[in-house]
Amino acid sequence: MAAQRYGFQRLAAAGVRVECLMGTRSDGNTLAMARQVVNRRLDEIVGFYGGAASGVFAGLEGCNEPNNDGIPASTWVAQTRNLSQAIWEESRKRPETANIPVVGPALARPIGAGASTVEADYQALGNMSPWTDFGNIHVYPHGNSPSDDLDRFMTAARVAYPDGERFHTTEGGYFNALRYTGGANPVPEDVNAKYAPRHVMEQVLRNNRRFFAYEFLDDPDLSNSERESNFGYVRTPSLDPSSWTVKPQYTAMKNFLTLFDDRGESFRPVGLRMVASGGGADYRSVLVQKRSGQHYLCMWRDVDLYQWDIDSSTGTYLPVTAQTITISLQNAKPVVTYRPSTQAGPVSSLGTVATFTVQLSGELVVAQIG
Repeated sequence: MAAQRYGFQRLAAAGVRVECLMGTRSDGNTLAMARQVVNRRLDEIVGFYGGAASGVFAGLEGCNEPNNDGIPASTWVAQTRNLSQAIWEESRKRPETANIPVVGPALARPIGAGASTVEADYQALGNMSPWTDFGNIHVYPHGNSPSDDLDRFMTAARVAYPDGERFHTTEGGYFNALRYTGGANPVPEDVNAKYAPRHVMEQVLRNNRRFFAYEFLDDPDLSNSERESNFGYVRTPSLDPSSWTVKPQYTAMKNFLTLFDDRGESFRPVGLRMVASGGGADYRSVLVQKRSGQHYLCMWRDVDLYQWDIDSSTGTYLPVTAQTITISLQNAKPVVTYRPSTQAGPVSSLGTVATFTVQLSGELVVAQIG
């Protein structure tokens, strides 16, 4: 535990904060029990970090997937609500934690014979808005485009967060075990590298507050057949860190995050007049601005890149014919394009132009304008 605490401090010094689970489902057997558990956790946080706690923790979260493991709603709903109420009320009493956002619990996708649905389970959970700053969902796209099931889960969860809280998606991702023979859908690492930045942008497009890719490290699995061991951004063939190597999706996300790094005080961005043409129904775009005044037009297509056949345990790359997207600016500006899934630096520098085109297929393309 001490190593973890010091690790959190090192992350905070690098600008990375942690969202902390505050208990398990059974900790909420009664509200009194939940308060005891939460206060023990808060004692640990305040005792170690003191007034710096809000700089270490991005959120205090309810229990993880309480509807999992075949537990009936008649049991897990009360436990989950007790724990969330205790997190809210007890953390607000302490000045060191009063301003750390409280994030609601995320429910699992019900599976198995006779299972409920995510819609029914969020309905059973009931209104969590009195005890949360943010809603929470877990959405895995089945190996498909990162948008898969995202709107469905957000709609289902809105029943439990009716006051309009923005969502955290605290789990989502892909696994790379291509020798897997079960009932899920892996993707190759190169496909994951193209999906990873798009995964973030699908969340941004929906105004979700945070997205957590599951997960950072693989577990050792030399057979490359275990689903749960191969979600990581880093390969871990053994427990020896010297054997670890980064996957293409790690590099893609490093490029993506580096491109958009803009730390500092909040500011109000200004728009940029433009017209985009040439995109079909799957065309997506988001415009952002940095403090420098430069705009970044993020463009991608909501398309699947790989198809896994469960019966034969084999996969096929899906061809994506590039579309020519034309961007017309009201005033000529310098334009540089990036493809973070492919390389860190610019793909092309187009000079000062009023109109430019990009070839858009399966990966995110970013045009720096200005």
